[in-house]
Amino acid sequence: MHYSYDLIIPKNTLITDEEKLIVTLNYGILRKIDIFFKDGCAGLVHVKIMRWNKQVFPSNPDVYYTDNDYHLTFEEYYPILEMPYTLELRGYSEDDFRQHIINFRFLLIHPSAYEMTVGTTITKAELESLLGTYEIGGT
Repeated sequence: MHYSYDLIIPKNTLITDEEKLIVTLNYGILRKIDIFFKDGCAGLVHVKIMRWNKQVFPSNPDVYYTDNDYHLTFEEYYPILEMPYTLELRGYSEDDFRQHIINFRFLLIHPSAYEMTVGTTITKAELESLLGTYEIGGT
């Protein structure tokens, strides 16, 4: 499943008053993330991705992605197996001239499809072992 969301960040949005957008996904494993910084961001727009009020991307706390005219893309293995199946996009802007729109794209696969992406079979017990205490649900 592919998802695309735009985070609109007004000019002069302070870090203490971040713009926030809760995005709905589906039960599954987040495999790929794309973030598009259009030309004009000039390193003044900063974004991060949260889940349950915990920063998940970038992985190091209190750090943001920022760039100009750049398409950031990376692969991940991040389970979203418990409700709500959401992420929260957050951002702020030091630009005092204009608002910015940062596009986020997500690729999510169902856990049962994971074996097709790696070429080896993974059982429910193995998946539970990998994920620890995450609840395995859905069909």
